[in-house]
Amino acid sequence: MSVKQQKYSSRWRAGALALIAALATTSTVHAGKYSSEVEPPKRAESRSDSAAVYFLRTTSMGGMIYFWTFADEEFVGVTRGKSYFTAQLAPGEHVLWSKAENVAAVKLTVEAGRTYYVIERVVPGFGKARVRLDVVDAAEGEKALKKIKRQLVATDEAKAKAPELVKRHVTLARKRAAGDESEQPEENEAPPGEEEEK
Repeated sequence: MSVKQQKYSSRWRAGALALIAALATTSTVHAGKYSSEVEPPKRAESRSDSAAVYFLRTTSMGGMIYFWTFADEEFVGVTRGKSYFTAQLAPGEHVLWSKAENVAAVKLTVEAGRTYYVIERVVPGFGKARVRLDVVDAAEGEKALKKIKRQLVATDEAKAKAPELVKRHVTLARKRAAGDESEQPEENEAPPGEEEEK
């Protein structure tokens, strides 16, 4: 190999290594079929006619599984891996629920102009991740938020599939919010299209 070829080869290797390093540290804007990343992440907007709610998924465990999240019968967003999203809710009581391998739900009464935090905890399931919802105070919510770098927004495809989940699981979500933890046959049905995302 000539001196010229050796220099070219060394430069090519150095450039390739630099490119690989850059790709490894760059986050993608497209986070999956049902979500895209918000770049850069934004704080929830404070409004006088609604409450801001952060839905926070604080771990990468079960990261390939989407948690589909709703307020009553309204689809509000998805999380996948360590991520979060925000939603604006009308004042009053709401049933907040998420569908993963299971259906988890809590009741939350919100006031206009205030901010709330819900942590979507990952619980090991039988075949995939399960979800548990915990409403936390502002101090714990802000602490969790600082550790999460990815804000997601649901794609149009997710919004189109969400009504099917409402139809199949909203009754169970209301039971869960009321304290009924009995196993239900429809609970273990996979969310639509989940198999395509694995």
